[in-house]
Amino acid sequence: MKNQFPVLPPQLYIPPDYNLLATDVCDRFPEKVELYRQDKAALRFLLRVIMQETRGCANPGLVSSALEKELERRIL
Repeated sequence: MKNQFPVLPPQLYIPPDYNLLATDVCDRFPEKVELYRQDKAALRFLLRVIMQETRGCANPGLVSSALEKELERRIL
């Protein structure tokens, strides 16, 4: 008996470049980067922006890590 259901090709998933996302959001919100020097809560705002732009598909832990590295790089 033949397979009744068509075989669909696997969906292609390309994970986002978290470093590129972090750099982009820091470029667009320089005031939040400056605020990060005084208040680490600015990281949550930037994280929320990236999660909204990726429609929740990005890994929050990896995004947070990439943002912390980018912010520390910009502060020094």
